Amino acid sequence: MRTRESLTAAIMRSQLREALRTLAVVAAVFAVLPVLLAVVPRGSGATWAILGVGVQPVWVAVAWWHVRRAERVERGLRR
Repeated sequence: MRTRESLTAAIMRSQLREALRTLAVVAAVFAVLPVLLAVVPRGSGATWAILGVGVQPVWVAVAWWHVRRAERVERGLRR
């Protein structure tokens, strides 16, 4: 049986790993976004479509994915 301290440390390490994965995804989106916007002609409605319709669902999906993974880590280490 794990002690409370070792369980807490294991959860924190696992959640840090998941947070770094999430950070990598967000950083990739930020890296690709300027390139994508540079390709789109200025003043077109596509710029707003990319920012409003393209990026926002990505943030929601990344947040959902992160919470799901963090909860899975906690459930797995509690057993």
